[in-house]
Amino acid sequence: MKGTGAKYDEDLLNDINKASTYTSNLKMALNLGVYSTDMSFANIFNQSQKTVDYITSLKQLTDRLGIVQLIDEGTIKKFESQQSSKDEMLNIVSEVYMNANQYLTENNRKNIAVAVMVGGWTEGLYIALNIIKGNENGNKQLTERIIAQKLALTTVMNILDSNNPNGVDDDLTYLAGKMLEIKTIFDEVKADPQGQVIATTDADAKLTRIKAGIKSEISPDILNLLTDKVNEVRKEFVE
Repeated sequence: MKGTGAKYDEDLLNDINKASTYTSNLKMALNLGVYSTDMSFANIFNQSQKTVDYITSLKQLTDRLGIVQLIDEGTIKKFESQQSSKDEMLNIVSEVYMNANQYLTENNRKNIAVAVMVGGWTEGLYIALNIIKGNENGNKQLTERIIAQKLALTTVMNILDSNNPNGVDDDLTYLAGKMLEIKTIFDEVKADPQGQVIATTDADAKLTRIKAGIKSEISPDILNLLTDKVNEVRKEFVE
C-alpha cells in the first residue's frame, strides 16, 4: 500500500481496547487476523508506538485462544525498545501468524486458523477500499490490487468449504455466507488472469509471492457497492 502512495490513516484501524471485549473463539480468531493486518499497516508507515500496542493486543488474543508461547515478553520488549527494523518487525509478525496457523492445525483447531485468515484478508481489503474511497482514479495501482482480490476470494472460499464440507461448523458456515455476500459484488468485476502465474519464495523472510498479469475493469458504482459491503462485513467482525 505504501508503494502506491497511500497515506496512513489510524481511524481505519480497529481499536486495540476492543481486544478484551471479544469473548467467543470466533471473534477472538477474526480479530487476531484483523489486528495482525492493522499492525502490519502501522508498521510499514513507521508508526512505532502503534505497532507495539498491536503486538500487545495480539498476545492477549493468542493467550486467550490457548495458542501459548507464540508472543513472549522478549518479543514485546524488542518492539518497545524499537531495536528491530521495520522489515524485522514485519518478519516477526509473519512468523507469529505462521506459527499460530501451524499450532492450530496440529491441534485440530483448523477452524480457528481459517477464521484468523478470513479476518486478516477482510481487514486488508477494507483498508485498501477506504483509502481510495472517492478517488479510485487517483490510485490506479491500488485499485488494481483490490480488483485482484476477486481471485484471492475464490481461494478464501475454497479453504472455508474444504474445512467445512458437511456444513456442520456454524462459525465457518457463517463466514462462508459473509464471503459469498462479497463475492456476489465481485462477480460484477472483470478480473481475468493474463500470462503465466509465477510464484517466488523468500526462504529468509518465510514469504511466498504470487505474481500474475490481470486484465481488470471496475465501474465506480460497483466499487462503491463493494466498499459498502466490505465495510458492513468488517463491522460485524470487529464489533
